Amino acid sequence: MRSDYIGPLYPHKTTWWTVDLGGNHSIYSISIDFKDYKDYEKRQRGRFAGFSLFISNTPYKEDGHLCYKNTLPLPPLEFNTTCIGYGRYVIYYNERLDGVTYPKDYQSLVFTELCEVKIEGCLKSGVYGRNCSLSCPINCQEQRCNIVNGTCLGCVPGYIGQMCETECPFGWYGDLCKRQCTGHCNGNISCNHVTGYCDGGCAAGLMGKQCDQQCNMGTYGSGCLQNCNGHCLNNISCNRETGMCNSGCDEGYTGNFCEKECPPGRFGKDCLQECSGKCWNNSGCNHVDGECKEGCAAGYEGKLCNDVCSNGSFGIHCNKTCSRQCIGVCNHVDGKCDCFPGFQGAPNCTKECFDGFFGINCQHKCSGHCLNGEICRKFDGGCPHGCRDQYRGLLCDYQDETSWKIGCSVSVALNMIFISSIVVYIIIERKTEIFTFKKNIHDSGKNCEEANVGSTNMNTITDKQFYEELNALEKSSEYQELQVESKAAYENLAFENA
Repeated sequence: MRSDYIGPLYPHKTTWWTVDLGGNHSIYSISIDFKDYKDYEKRQRGRFAGFSLFISNTPYKEDGHLCYKNTLPLPPLEFNTTCIGYGRYVIYYNERLDGVTYPKDYQSLVFTELCEVKIEGCLKSGVYGRNCSLSCPINCQEQRCNIVNGTCLGCVPGYIGQMCETECPFGWYGDLCKRQCTGHCNGNISCNHVTGYCDGGCAAGLMGKQCDQQCNMGTYGSGCLQNCNGHCLNNISCNRETGMCNSGCDEGYTGNFCEKECPPGRFGKDCLQECSGKCWNNSGCNHVDGECKEGCAAGYEGKLCNDVCSNGSFGIHCNKTCSRQCIGVCNHVDGKCDCFPGFQGAPNCTKECFDGFFGINCQHKCSGHCLNGEICRKFDGGCPHGCRDQYRGLLCDYQDETSWKIGCSVSVALNMIFISSIVVYIIIERKTEIFTFKKNIHDSGKNCEEANVGSTNMNTITDKQFYEELNALEKSSEYQELQVESKAAYENLAFENA
């Protein structure tokens, strides 16, 4: 493998290659054969001079440890070094940085030319020795030990020594036994040398694995295993040792431990306030805030059920609306009211008047004189198509004799003119049949009755028009209710033995 030039005249100042072993292994030695040119051995050694070797668990040298650094003399072209470590990656690194003075035998312009790389170690983790047949001490961190002598490369928490055979001293725990116990374990015993936990429990009023926390609100005693019996004022915790509420009780509670609710009918601070008495089925109010547990009695609303229904509503939860046929606001409990003309019935005036009755609460009786026996209108008592003969007025309750007499007189006069015309004609033509004149006079009585009927029909049309206009005014405008439902990475180069 040959890299590009690095050095002062080139943009690149560093070079590296990485060998991935495919897993973590104990490494003993690294051998590298550098490229050799006949008669140029010293130049080649000067090019390789100054390199470093790292062992790492990641492809980055910064995450590993330096196991070899070349200085002087210049490295041989067939290089071998003991490089004891544990990891997955072996990283070769060299540099020629601007502004750095290197030894005179170092080449300033460098090619990295590698012919063979050989890494020796144990394929199996957790072993050491010449044949990789000895197991690392049990307390070595990640079972990593020196591949030659078996000393641990690090200890698991709670142990120290070259073979990690010694537990932490009293009062200490953790990695390299550098962490101190809190000192709050039950019976003043030492914490666990590995975890720092108090395996035997905590002193009274303390909690947590390391007994370094005070009891949570609402608990007390040894290890905070007991719950407070009540509700201390403003959610302040009860005494961590005794469980008593030193500052008093929350609203709705009483007793030395604030363990008792207010008696029925009372609520609030020190149970001094009385319930409204308007709860559903006379159920008691909430002992804390006075709110009715099952809702309000019919006709009442509000958190405490001490407000009557408003805005034209009534009933349970005030969720019913007074009838639009009510005069004024209905009763807030049952919705009863005085009804608009034409309606009746409790509680909300939803029934029309019975036939033959009209007006407010249907208390008036129709006149009975509507044309053709029709029923009067239920809101004002008027007849839909007018009055029958001889009656007039909005209610057809006024008998009118003058109207038919005038009608009859007009009819007789017209008949007289007609008859006179006939008589003249007869006199001129025949000068006979005066009898006809008398007969026509006799017939005029019938025409008088017909004339009276015609007069009534004129009144009927007028009353009908009046009814239609009045009815139009009685129509209510209905509105539709609207609702709004509402990664820079390194280049890893793996090399096989050549």
